[in-house]
Amino acid sequence: APQNEQGMKVCLIVEEGKTISGIAEKVTEENGWKAIVVHNGEAALRLLQMRNWDAIFLDDELSGLDSCKVIERFREWENKNRVNRQKNVFQVNSSFIPSNLEPSSTVQLPAGFDGVLGKPLTCKIFKDFLCASAEGTSILCPS
Repeated sequence: APQNEQGMKVCLIVEEGKTISGIAEKVTEENGWKAIVVHNGEAALRLLQMRNWDAIFLDDELSGLDSCKVIERFREWENKNRVNRQKNVFQVNSSFIPSNLEPSSTVQLPAGFDGVLGKPLTCKIFKDFLCASAEGTSILCPS
């Protein structure tokens, strides 16, 4: 049975083009998630403050308010206004190269983010990722 709106997981996608959402919208639907897409940092910041998201993906190539600034401002606001920290905040980054040889290698994350996904994003990566976030574990950030 399809989950009701209440139980549905929702992710926020912030990007100018369709690099992430092109894949994400298809994958999220197939996996019972809903994707909300916005195309600039200011809109993202407003939405971040409105609710807690199940996952957030920010393109590293936003013009205007870039992804690091968005998250930096959001975290400052969050410290003053929220008890629970927003989790699963990811940057989608073209210069990120995960090393398959060294699973334990730590990637230097941008401040305020919980992980990084490389571009080009594939359906498989995104799907694995949603499954992991839904279970409360993140494949990119082994604790």
